[in-house]
Amino acid sequence: MSWSLRRRLTVAIAAAVALALVGLAVAVLVVLERAAWRQFDGGLRQRAEAWTALIEHDDDGYEMELPTPAPGARPIFVEAWCPVGVRLARSAHLGDADLPQLAAGRARAVTLPDGRAGRALALRFTARDESAAPAPPCLLVLAEGTEDVTAAIGTARTWFAGLGALALALTLAIATWLIGRGLRPLDELSESLAQIDGDSLATRISLRDPPRELAAPIARLNDLLARLDAAFARERQFTADVSHELRTPLAGIRMVLEVAALTASDLAAWRAAGDRALAVVAELTRTVERLLALARADAGQLPTASEPIAMRGFVDAQWQPHLAAAAARGLRFHNRLDADTIVTADPALAAIVLGNLLANAVAYTEAGGAIEVRAVPGAIEVVDSGPAIPADHLPHLFDRMWRGDAARSLTAGHAGIGLALARAVATSLGWTLTAANRSDGAVVFAIGMAVIGMADVTHGDPSP
Repeated sequence: MSWSLRRRLTVAIAAAVALALVGLAVAVLVVLERAAWRQFDGGLRQRAEAWTALIEHDDDGYEMELPTPAPGARPIFVEAWCPVGVRLARSAHLGDADLPQLAAGRARAVTLPDGRAGRALALRFTARDESAAPAPPCLLVLAEGTEDVTAAIGTARTWFAGLGALALALTLAIATWLIGRGLRPLDELSESLAQIDGDSLATRISLRDPPRELAAPIARLNDLLARLDAAFARERQFTADVSHELRTPLAGIRMVLEVAALTASDLAAWRAAGDRALAVVAELTRTVERLLALARADAGQLPTASEPIAMRGFVDAQWQPHLAAAAARGLRFHNRLDADTIVTADPALAAIVLGNLLANAVAYTEAGGAIEVRAVPGAIEVVDSGPAIPADHLPHLFDRMWRGDAARSLTAGHAGIGLALARAVATSLGWTLTAANRSDGAVVFAIGMAVIGMADVTHGDPSP
């Protein structure tokens, strides 16, 4: 089961605080325990030194008077050897047990004769001497129970555990509150996104005082929503335009057939009606084929091959279908490509690009004008003599179903798909396709591509 971000942050903070508290508690406890044992050992040494003051040496030998323990007093475990190895005195609480003759130095943990845990300290000293001869060294061992120190340390550990648990609980409560406040913008963002569907793509996400980390994602989401809104709008417009474009020729076919059924009286009349219907069907077929090709290009499903294309003959072949329409409008065509101008591409897709550009030029060039195809560094251009495209129409020139009727006179039979299809196919070939007006009113469509064999190409403005 996946954890929420709030839970992950809370657990992470709790774990970090717990580790910090445990580490701090262990360090403090170690310091306190060492200080407690140092204090105990220091007191043990002081008391042992006080016991050594009770030992005297004179000409008769060593003497030590041990005080009589009071009833109910804490047991005293002390034993002296003077000289070292010869027992001089021992406390009554020792009974038959003996204290170990430890090496003088630091206190050590021992088990007391009564079974309790304790610590013992051995002192090597010279007794107070009242004789003429020097006194040999003595050894005194003092042992005491450590239950008070152990109890104090245990109490400290209990307090540390309790305070640590309380601190952890408070930290969790505060962290949960702070994380909740910190993640509130995410909750608001989630609520805003949940309210957006296909019918409300125009909605934009707006949070109150969003944190800096969310500013960029919100901007990206709003940009995505804007693009989705535009795409859905284009799709709706595209569907409406396609419906309109298909309805018109279908209505024409129906009208031709209905008129023929009512008026045609012989085979020749039926044949003429059939020819008109076939022409409409042919135009309808071309429209549908362009739409299908455009859909395949959008989906990246256009099959591509790669082979060298001799562009001069290739352009002449693409111009052939437009000869009659160009002649009817008095248009002149100039293929200025050299015979060695080579482009490596898929011929079928390249034909779609060039064919649509030439068809567009034939449809929109002013009657009596000229069309030219030429090579420039890194591109092949299709240039017509105008009229120029209004500047506000240029950004929409390659939009689907868009036709600049006011810019260049529209001829019948153009559904606003050709240029959109040309750019989509050019993109699938790795080419670019742009349009621009020239200062003399001519319009230039440039196909950016790798062109081979251009050494003899003369560059400069054509004169169509």
